[in-house]
Amino acid sequence: MLLDEALILYHDLRNRLKKYSGMRVYCVGSSARHEKEINNIDLITPDPLFGDPDKKYIQIKHGDTNIDIWRINDIKFAKFMHSFNKQDSIVLRAVAKKRGYKLNDKGLYFGNKRIDVKNKRDLLRILGIHHIK
Repeated sequence: MLLDEALILYHDLRNRLKKYSGMRVYCVGSSARHEKEINNIDLITPDPLFGDPDKKYIQIKHGDTNIDIWRINDIKFAKFMHSFNKQDSIVLRAVAKKRGYKLNDKGLYFGNKRIDVKNKRDLLRILGIHHIK
């Protein structure tokens, strides 16, 4: 799917979800990075998915395109993590794991303790990485 098609689909879905269920959704991933070719559309929301407070993930099919909606409490951190391209994200998670951390869309953790990460520079400093695109 081309970027323009993905963004039209995202805006349509966002408006429908807001109107009918009150859900706020935010576009992340390749669509938000404005990559030319989109394989799937990643959305995040702080709201319960269709009123179910226990549900964390829903996948919707639209033709050949998967639309993934994740419930994530810290939207700011999740948006930040999705600003990295796929390869950089893989590298960051691998480096974090090697140094004893766990890095995902919900945060950076050392054991059960969530580490406060304010921005990209802060994350790179904590992980001991000097440069990433």
